[in-house]
Amino acid sequence: MIRVPDHTVTAHLCTITGPLAITSANPSGESDSTHHDMVVNRLGSKLQGVLCDGESNEVVASTVVNCLKIDEGTISIVREGCVPAAKIWQIFEMVKNSML
Repeated sequence: MIRVPDHTVTAHLCTITGPLAITSANPSGESDSTHHDMVVNRLGSKLQGVLCDGESNEVVASTVVNCLKIDEGTISIVREGCVPAAKIWQIFEMVKNSML
């Protein structure tokens, strides 16, 4: 999974480290963590720390897009979250058309 953060501190961290390949912040099969307190409560004993960039307006989890076949000109929405599927398709089509 590659995360594209919309948070100042996380985005800055990515400029230092490069892309971060990380997992979701919830145990497999459990509901999504949408607040850092949820992450700490569920996984705190397994973590060295939690990066928090203040309160989030998001109450919906991340949108997950499968890009494994992007070289073949296709993607799929695995989970629709805070970024609507229509927006993902719009961006994908715009990028795909600019490559032609």
